[in-house]
Amino acid sequence: TIRLDFNGENELAAIMIMGFLINEKDKYLSIAEAYDEVAQKVSEVLSLHPEFVGKRALVSYNNLTIYSDKGAQGWMPKKIGLVNAWTYDSSKDDKEYVNAKNGDSEWYLNERFACDYIIAFSNFTYSKDASADNILSQMNQYFQKLEAFPEKTILFNSSIPQLAKTAYMLEGLFPEDVGVGYGNKVLQDYLNEFNPSFGSTYDVSKDGLFLVTSEEIKTYVESHPLSS
Repeated sequence: TIRLDFNGENELAAIMIMGFLINEKDKYLSIAEAYDEVAQKVSEVLSLHPEFVGKRALVSYNNLTIYSDKGAQGWMPKKIGLVNAWTYDSSKDDKEYVNAKNGDSEWYLNERFACDYIIAFSNFTYSKDASADNILSQMNQYFQKLEAFPEKTILFNSSIPQLAKTAYMLEGLFPEDVGVGYGNKVLQDYLNEFNPSFGSTYDVSKDGLFLVTSEEIKTYVESHPLSS
């Protein structure tokens, strides 16, 4: 029995093992090349912004569950040169995540979570209901505290391959370097190449929403005040 994790930091390794097991060497090598292209783009962008490398990012999900660097998606910052703001400490009574919705409502003031960036994500898959309103409505009560958040907060739809997650994070933080629509192109190319029956009927840029920028978040919370 072999257990493969297709939703973690080692997603590509799982894909390549599966490709080997089903004797699809050419296909898994092509997928690896696609991952390498995104990794190369990250290297190019970070070479232009050496001050960015090593800064702190908080990783949050849907109702603002906060992930440590050992949590389910806590690996994401390192893919774009950041470090997770919350380093898991196994020597203490620590957890790999904190559900801010059910816990301390002042979580964002906790020094342990102090960060330069917030990377938030939501799982809307490839649904055509993945509008900014639908995604942001789930997080509105926390994004109302945006004045306490860092300048750059990005939100993306994460039910996608890791190379696309990385591309959207890179676009959200460096749109001037990769161009608007970079994440959509990476994801569409992936679908067209490796899932053509779906890619031919699904237009990433029109049928779904995979990236919400800091500016869009601010505009939303300003126009959707919470009822007292």
